[in-house]
Formats: sequence, C-alpha cells, structure tokens
Amino acid sequence: MLWFVFAILGALFDATYYAAIKKLLKNVDQYVLASGVFLISFTILFLISVIKGIPEIGPAFYSSVLFTGVLNIVAIILYFKALKITDLSLSVPMLAF
Repeated sequence: MLWFVFAILGALFDATYYAAIKKLLKNVDQYVLASGVFLISFTILFLISVIKGIPEIGPAFYSSVLFTGVLNIVAIILYFKALKITDLSLSVPMLAF
C-alpha cells in the first residue's frame, strides 16, 4: 500500500512543479528559468557525487554528456515555451505523453 502513497505524492509534486513553472514564466524569461533549473540540478548532483564518490570515467563519457546536454537544453526550452503559450490543461497531457 506504500506504492499508493508514493503515486499520490508523485502526482502532487508533478502538478505543483508544472503550476510553479507556469507562474514563474509570467515574470521570468524562459532561458533564465531553464538555466536556473540546470544549475540547481547540477549543484545537487555534483554534491551527491562528491559525498558518495565520483565513479571512474570511461572514454565515451564526454561525448555522451555533450549529446545528452544538448538534447536536454533543447527539450527544456521547447517545454517552457509550450507551458508559456498554452493552458496547463492542454500542454501537460501532451508533455506527459
């Protein structure tokens, strides 16, 4: 039954995230907001890696990080543009799909 609690909390936090992004996009530029999201994510993940220990880096690591980074930047900018110009009830189901 613990899965039910996690499912409800996940849905609640996801809806809160979408609503907060929609509200922030009225006052903040989408590029600044995307930069903030990536900076906070990087900081948290870097601190966790330092605490747990940084794993050994293989030869394909840097090309993978570059490719994934570019894809994520393009995706989040398009994602924020969609949230900025449409209603949440229209954009969130399409983004979830």
